[in-house]
Amino acid sequence: MRLQHCNKAQIYTVQEEFLCSADVVGDVDEQVAILRFDGSRKDILETEVLVKFLDAAHGVLPCICRLSEYEEALEQTTEASEASSAETKPEESKSANTEEKKAITSTVKCTVVAEHEVIQRRQDVKVSVQLATSASFLDEDHQLQAAEVTILDISAGGMFCLSTAKWSEGQVFASKIFDKTIPVDLEVIRVQDAHSYSSDYPADDSRIGYGCRFINLGQAAESALRKFVYQQQLQKRRRK
Repeated sequence: MRLQHCNKAQIYTVQEEFLCSADVVGDVDEQVAILRFDGSRKDILETEVLVKFLDAAHGVLPCICRLSEYEEALEQTTEASEASSAETKPEESKSANTEEKKAITSTVKCTVVAEHEVIQRRQDVKVSVQLATSASFLDEDHQLQAAEVTILDISAGGMFCLSTAKWSEGQVFASKIFDKTIPVDLEVIRVQDAHSYSSDYPADDSRIGYGCRFINLGQAAESALRKFVYQQQLQKRRRK
């Protein structure tokens, strides 16, 4: 396995309990990667873990990995402090005007033991969100129409949204999601009422739920979409 566009990873126990996130240092080559963390992670890392690599070209790649060669480094930084008194000698003043701060960074060698099935498209990680955006589509008379949509969950393969628009399976529409200037195309593959999706929505909610899949995605757009979904997942974890 060789990954050249991977800079983030999430680490889980083999039972898929989340442990922490990490930066991937350099390429993943010859089944080996170096993972870097802010702060100490020695107390929570296990010898054998599930690592989900985010690769811009391939999507989310979950692997069973063995961790070894854990190291911690103490980085020193200097910060200006309050000015010293006039009585302080010049050489003493220079020292007094700076304050050292220390930060721990840690690294670990990650060796891939076994690759799980690559998770792509509809099998990619799905994140619950609340994103309001708009959609443009052609009606039955081939007239261009616009509608407001609320995205409730999203993955690299598709999304579920609510809208007052009346669509049927097979309806194609464009929506600006991860890039506010570039719309992406979607196709409706499932129609259901909002209440059946979640009891949080009343039975008389006028909006209709649509399960959609992304279509006509170029490689650059697909990579940007995966990155957007991954960022949404990280933000959700930070809020917990």
